[in-house]
Amino acid sequence: MNKKITALLVIICLCFSCVGGFAAQNEKHEIKNIIYMIPDGGGMSPFYLADAVKTAGGLDNKEIYPFVTKTGKGHLRMLDYLVGAITTYCADSEVTDSAAAGTALSTGYKSNKGYIGLDKDKLPRASILEICQKLGMRTGMATTYDWSNATPASFSAHNESRSNNGILSEQTVNQDIDVILGVGFDMSGWSDISEAEKRGYKIINDREELSAVAEGDRIWGNLERREFPFDVNNTETTVTLKEMTEAAIKALSGDNGFFLMVEGSRIDNGGHSNNVKNMVGDFLAFDEAFGAAVDFAKGRDDTIVIACPDHDTGGMILPKDLTAAVDAIRNGVDRPEGITWTGTGHTAENGGLFIYIPDWLGYPKGIDPASKTPFESNVIDNTDIIPYITDILGADRDEYTKVLFVDVTDKVTYDSYSKIFKFNDYPATAKKNASYAFYKDSVIDLGGEVCVYANERFYVPQKLLDVLEGKAEPVPYNTESPVNVQIEIDMSSGSGANIEINLKNYLPESVGGYIKFKSPEALAAKGNIDFGTLAGFETKTLTVGYPEVDKNGFECDYDIVFENGKTYSLSQKIGGVLYAAYTETPITVDGVADEEQWKNAPKIVCDDVSMLVDIENWKGFRDLSSVFSILYDEENLYFCSIVTDEIFCQDEDPGEIWKGDSVQFGFYDDTEGLYAAKAAGGKYAGLNFGYKSGEPIAYRSRSQVDGIFETGVIKDGGLEFQCSHDGDDLTYEIKVPWKELFGYDLDLEKVKMLAFSYLVNDNDGEGRRGAMEFGSGIYSGKDVNKFLRLYLIKGDGFAREEEKGIDIYYRDELLGFKSSKPFIRNNRTFVSANEFLDNIGIEYTADTQAKNITVGNIVIGKGGMTVDGEAKTLDVEPFFANSMVFAPIRALCEAMGMTVEWQQEPAS
Repeated sequence: MNKKITALLVIICLCFSCVGGFAAQNEKHEIKNIIYMIPDGGGMSPFYLADAVKTAGGLDNKEIYPFVTKTGKGHLRMLDYLVGAITTYCADSEVTDSAAAGTALSTGYKSNKGYIGLDKDKLPRASILEICQKLGMRTGMATTYDWSNATPASFSAHNESRSNNGILSEQTVNQDIDVILGVGFDMSGWSDISEAEKRGYKIINDREELSAVAEGDRIWGNLERREFPFDVNNTETTVTLKEMTEAAIKALSGDNGFFLMVEGSRIDNGGHSNNVKNMVGDFLAFDEAFGAAVDFAKGRDDTIVIACPDHDTGGMILPKDLTAAVDAIRNGVDRPEGITWTGTGHTAENGGLFIYIPDWLGYPKGIDPASKTPFESNVIDNTDIIPYITDILGADRDEYTKVLFVDVTDKVTYDSYSKIFKFNDYPATAKKNASYAFYKDSVIDLGGEVCVYANERFYVPQKLLDVLEGKAEPVPYNTESPVNVQIEIDMSSGSGANIEINLKNYLPESVGGYIKFKSPEALAAKGNIDFGTLAGFETKTLTVGYPEVDKNGFECDYDIVFENGKTYSLSQKIGGVLYAAYTETPITVDGVADEEQWKNAPKIVCDDVSMLVDIENWKGFRDLSSVFSILYDEENLYFCSIVTDEIFCQDEDPGEIWKGDSVQFGFYDDTEGLYAAKAAGGKYAGLNFGYKSGEPIAYRSRSQVDGIFETGVIKDGGLEFQCSHDGDDLTYEIKVPWKELFGYDLDLEKVKMLAFSYLVNDNDGEGRRGAMEFGSGIYSGKDVNKFLRLYLIKGDGFAREEEKGIDIYYRDELLGFKSSKPFIRNNRTFVSANEFLDNIGIEYTADTQAKNITVGNIVIGKGGMTVDGEAKTLDVEPFFANSMVFAPIRALCEAMGMTVEWQQEPAS
């Protein structure tokens, strides 16, 4: 938040005899630094087991655990600071989730499951991190998961759903937190690392950069692409939680004091999978981070360290004698005999409370560390921790809530398209999730205090109202343009492509100017693109021809230059084009994705956390992912989806197959232009597909036109649907006549684009878990306006782009790929490893059961890549589809000792 209020830092003389029931405090002392640590899912059973493992020597077997976090001798460091226990229940359930628990631990208020930073009545409450910012302290978060996940987000964001990653991420980025370490932006669901760069953060990519951090640095961790491995699976380059904690403390240290939240996230993942080794390994790693925090605090008398879990996960039950289990864990056994579990979810058990404080400071009321059995006898609520901290700081948390979240719902008008709130009585607007506002002819800085939209109420910080009411001078904001620009690819012409530039003026006054593209070259060559004059709050769309569209997407860098000379430099990642390719040969529907038949279809990959809805603790693409393709001809739509899911469960009645593992899609014919005008409703052609007891089931869930179809299982008609189940992969292959989809034949000369959405339902045996959704508008709140554009490409729609496709040369000879052309995925070139090795004449062994291939000392496939039996870290994972291994060619070739060169232009 606003670093300009340092002079307002509260100096606490502590000249009173007690605070909130604490022991007497010496008036010469004050607390400047607070380190708050959360072992997510870390109940007492894994804690005691981890202690037994460490006491026995830890995980010191270099052959089994070569890069595990190193631990010292003796018992857990945390054991010396176990002073009591906390309850974990939330407002609406005895068994909490991480969102409600994190909110209680960050705000001191009980909340409902799923709520982030809101109390049970959906009112935003100031978190301890936000309060410390208002006090002028520096703030930071370090986590082994993504910073938009429930626990860290509870300290930095406010929303009624933990699943709204994009909202939580945007608020967190705009909070002006000094240090954020953990997974990069790939899991955030909002924007990319450029958002941190333009806010002045030093980007930390590896251990070397982390070790070079200096006091006062503003740092943003980009340390893992998606998730940290379990500590027992660390590679040589994995940064540990201890290293992140030490670096965060170093960066935050200074005269103003700091608040640091540290989360050991993967303990929870180990509990959910009932993997004892993984859970214990991450508990040991967390204990080392806790020890680093205490070592810092012990060298001074102004720092407290508090640790407690948000909840227990799995309900681990230990045998009386731990010897055999400890030996098994130390020898690499995942699930030792004798250890049982009550389930794979959270439990209602109390969590341990661990506190280090200087000698002069008292413990929370109800805590007597001299108790012989502190965990059993000293039990406080998880909401008691924040009042303890705020009393130490001399801060009234309710007063800070009042100044951070002023309800102005009745004083503004909301534009859902631009997410802008226009004040009724002032020439000003504010944007939800942002820490800036537009006032008169300028953008003003709110110093990290975020405008929040929750439960259909709009809240702004008091400092904005002070500016509007003339009580304070506005502070200029330097990174947000008063004109919003959204760039999209438009293929509606059916041949070639256009770029649509959608502009929105945030200000009540008129503005004028032009856009100057700096990249890509095809747009930069067009020179200044004048948008003329935009009236107050006016929207305008410019169309610019751009024939060299890349279906994989690209980066746009551009300047917005206004008539007064003010320039904003911005960038935007343009998503790839979603399209269905025309096929001249009808597809044979047999449940097997024949590569020859589907070779012209794009492969759309769904394996990103931003696509998850209501799924907690996603463990990667093997847990749930999908690759789908769409083809069409004059009479039919063809759809093929390969779903990867380690646990297949479809036991539901045909009318409710959506509750089990299944796929759904929705198509909308926008002949009337309602989707284009963002005025479409909830009517679309919706079909569900499931596979039960070896039999495929098709179910019609919705119709776009009333009176043509009834909902229910489809038994007659021209629809064809087959499935095949192979290991973790389930292939759905579907042929739907246009007439069976919409009730009428499409005029393909007129219809160039359909609105489309697709989702994969997931059930791991304990009821519907959630879904992975490509596009939105099906899973909840049926809304066609949230669908994606699906272009129907025929003729030369992508001819130029395909001519520029990826060529692979080996010893100056162009290789041919018949079954699957090379493609780019997550900025890496993928090939069919089978075809590539065939082309260059290198022998290999294919194992379709294990879904990998072996070439010499290299094994590569669905499980990753090993060389001489040693796992290698890849920034993108190989995958198995259509009986082939698809692998990043650079990683494969370099493992074989080859040199790989990339040329942007085709080789001459």
